[in-house]
Amino acid sequence: MSLDSPLRSPEVPNEEKADAFSVNFLSLVLPERFPSNTIQPRRPEEKLLALAEFNIQSPTQSPTFESVKPTQAEIDFLKKVATPEQIKIMKEEINSLAQDPETAIIEAVKKHRIVGIGEAHIRPINAIRDQLTVTMQKLKDNGVTHLALEIQKEDQAWLDQPGQVDGAKILNKYSGANEDFIEILNAAKNAGIKLVAVDTSSAETDLIKRTQERNDFMTNEIAGIVESDKTAHVLFYVGAHHLENSINDKGSSAAQQLRERGKKHDYSIETFMPAMDDKSTGLYTNIFAETALHGASINLQQTQQLKNLPEGMDNAKDHELVDGCLVGSFDNLLILPRDHSLQVYERAYGKNSAKLIPVLDRYCQSYIKRDEYDKATQLANRSLAIEKEASGENG
Repeated sequence: MSLDSPLRSPEVPNEEKADAFSVNFLSLVLPERFPSNTIQPRRPEEKLLALAEFNIQSPTQSPTFESVKPTQAEIDFLKKVATPEQIKIMKEEINSLAQDPETAIIEAVKKHRIVGIGEAHIRPINAIRDQLTVTMQKLKDNGVTHLALEIQKEDQAWLDQPGQVDGAKILNKYSGANEDFIEILNAAKNAGIKLVAVDTSSAETDLIKRTQERNDFMTNEIAGIVESDKTAHVLFYVGAHHLENSINDKGSSAAQQLRERGKKHDYSIETFMPAMDDKSTGLYTNIFAETALHGASINLQQTQQLKNLPEGMDNAKDHELVDGCLVGSFDNLLILPRDHSLQVYERAYGKNSAKLIPVLDRYCQSYIKRDEYDKATQLANRSLAIEKEASGENG
């Protein structure tokens, strides 16, 4: 799924529901939280039975995450778009300009009335979602009043209901959403931030025209907020391609329209694009891993080489460029390695907090999908140990 895929695609099945093997594995290693499932596994039955012998014990230490080594395809791709000298310069730029992602986003919120955070519609681990969930109260404390979302305006009532949002309806309609997406929404509500559905449906069959209609609609909705209330500050959380700082043959993005409109109404926007594992842009977390092991935000306007990198490669199209878009089409690049989600939760709540359990379970699913069963089991061990401690079973 590309970064600019609409969050809503009800005809596309949920990945986790379709992955019966993952579900059955989880029912074996964490039976208390993942009950047995009647869905038949898609992989050999004997492999599933072998996993039943895994011995779940309390872990002696936390799981150790390693940076994903670049594949040969990724290395070959980078050779196509950068020379060794350019790669060296890019690594130096990352080293000299890297900021903590949370710090960079908060600083942007202080300077601009609109901050656009690119969403990548991926599961089960989505580092930018987890980063925002943990950071939401700080964003409120630093001025954010509204969270504008790629949800159709007709569904605003699901966001406005008392208490938590109607997660069941959102997950049922928007296939790109997941439990961690719902966590962002509830974190914002708990912080006192107004949730605003700013997207629209369209009967247009041409993708470019339909995307432009949506960009135009989102622009007007967000502009209406900041132009009618001079104290409003909007965090715009949306598919990253709606935030490109360019006008091309695909039209004008919502961010670019807001940038131009803000010149007349005295407001500005800053944008962030995520590069994460499991996405085409994840190759940059792999290749630059030694310089960005713990996540980094890079101001691309201060770079000479990094901003000229293509967004990434499309593994489904023989490693061709993705839409020909450069990372410099955004103001900032968020390099978020595989373990970033767990790191932000540990820093926020401690290594033994029960709040880590859903994150550990998502990591477990992620490693299962990579056929890395030792790490999946280690994560299951830690999740179960934390759960038992939280319930007082280890007293």
